Amino acid sequence: MVELFQLIPFPLLILSIVLVIFPTIFTAIVRIRLYNYLIYLNDKVRRLIREISPGRKPKIIEYLEARFSIASKNLEEVNTAALVDGIYSQEKFDFLGFPLRCHQWDYFSQALPNLLISFGILGTFLGIVINLSSLIQTINQVKATDINNLVEQLQDPIQGMGIAFITSLIAVACSSLLTVINLKWNTNLAREDLISYLEDYLDNILQPKIEGNTRLDKAVNRMVEQQNYFLNRFHQNVTNAVESSLGKIAREISEGNKEAADIAKQVYTRFTESSGTISNAAGRFESVVNNFQNIIADEMKPTVKEFKEASKTFQQSQFPKKLSEATQNLATMQQNFSSSTSALQETVNDIKESSNKNSQTLGSLTAEIINFNQNYREVFELHKINQKSLQNIIPKLNEGANNFKSASQIIQSLQNEIKVREESLVNIQSELANIVKTLKANSQEVNTEIQNFGNKLIDNVAQKVDINNQEIQKVLEKFQVSITSLDNLGDRLTNTLVEQVGNNSQEIRTLRGKIEESVDYLSQIKNKFEKLESNLQLQFQSSSNTTEFKDSQLEANSRRKSI
Repeated sequence: MVELFQLIPFPLLILSIVLVIFPTIFTAIVRIRLYNYLIYLNDKVRRLIREISPGRKPKIIEYLEARFSIASKNLEEVNTAALVDGIYSQEKFDFLGFPLRCHQWDYFSQALPNLLISFGILGTFLGIVINLSSLIQTINQVKATDINNLVEQLQDPIQGMGIAFITSLIAVACSSLLTVINLKWNTNLAREDLISYLEDYLDNILQPKIEGNTRLDKAVNRMVEQQNYFLNRFHQNVTNAVESSLGKIAREISEGNKEAADIAKQVYTRFTESSGTISNAAGRFESVVNNFQNIIADEMKPTVKEFKEASKTFQQSQFPKKLSEATQNLATMQQNFSSSTSALQETVNDIKESSNKNSQTLGSLTAEIINFNQNYREVFELHKINQKSLQNIIPKLNEGANNFKSASQIIQSLQNEIKVREESLVNIQSELANIVKTLKANSQEVNTEIQNFGNKLIDNVAQKVDINNQEIQKVLEKFQVSITSLDNLGDRLTNTLVEQVGNNSQEIRTLRGKIEESVDYLSQIKNKFEKLESNLQLQFQSSSNTTEFKDSQLEANSRRKSI
């Protein structure tokens, strides 16, 4: 390790100590001092939150309390976070008698490790580039045979590269040391805790203690001020409003009252003057009435005498009897006319009822006809659907027939193959029999081989026969499935057609019955109309007879009067 430092020149060593090691140590001490100061402030604020005497308050807390009290008096809502951040950015801590800003040196201690790493990497690459250029020059200048001279000339650039690496290692070591210190004494967490504690203290502990500075107090004070202003100005505003709005009207009313009083005085005076004239006119009117009564009495006497004579002649004549007979005849005529009118009303009611029933039956017939049309349309659509289904079923039937044909062809081919294989087996058996006849004299080994060969042939033939049987069964199953599907389709078609034909026949029957009922009902209505016509004719004849009788009676009465 000492040898490595011996490689570094003394001026470079002094520069590395001054520019790297000393700032690292200074920054580490400042970081630790700042962390301790923030922890001290956190402890004080925690004591205030717990309402424990903190002793001497720090300046930042006193300044915050003063600013917060002023802001709470002047504002409805105080931005506590902005207030705390602004005051903390100006806070300073003591380091060896020098006041240093907390925010500034915290940022410097966080940025210095990255700065050292970047400088170390930069120095390493610069040393490598410079020494590589010198290495290339020395290699080009020295001959290949002179190895000792080459080694001596290569020592200087290699030593320079070692110096660059050592300085970069110093910078990286210092930066890693500062990073560890930053993690151990983490000022960011301490600062965040301090800010949160200060906001909690100001909002929840200090604000309720400030008298008359809560939101409710401010709102109440504002309402009180507005109410006082309103009460002070209410009298003036009301008087001004009344004078401005009702002054002219009051003046007009007073002037109108004066004019009405003057008119009343004039009426009273004129009424007193006219009372005398009215009394004179009343006397004159009484005299005129008396004269009029006397004149009427004198003129009415002869007319009264004539009226008495006419009454006597009227009593002697038979006119009252004739009048009573005429009244009786009129009464009978009225009874007959009332009976005829009642009969007409009944007939009219019957006609109305029959017309209503006819309209109802016609409406029901129209509805039934509409339903019949709808049913016919539905039947027609179902017929179309059945045709489409039949059209869809026909290719399926064709496919089934084709499948059946293919299955029958496959069965025939399998039967042919079986026949061919049976023939081959017969041939093989004949050949084996010939072989057995020719090779009876051979040894047992030949017999065993022949038996094995025969067994293999039999096994192969049996396997092929089984495979063929399985294929035949599959084809038969498919054929049965197609047959069942065709049967189901035929059954469905027959059922649907039978149901549709039955439904159509039922609907036609119901419509026929309803039409027959409507025809019967119309015939009944026709009969009723004929009866009404006959009744009307009879009533007309009776009324004509009564009118003729009345005319004859009137003529007789007129003749009697003339006699």
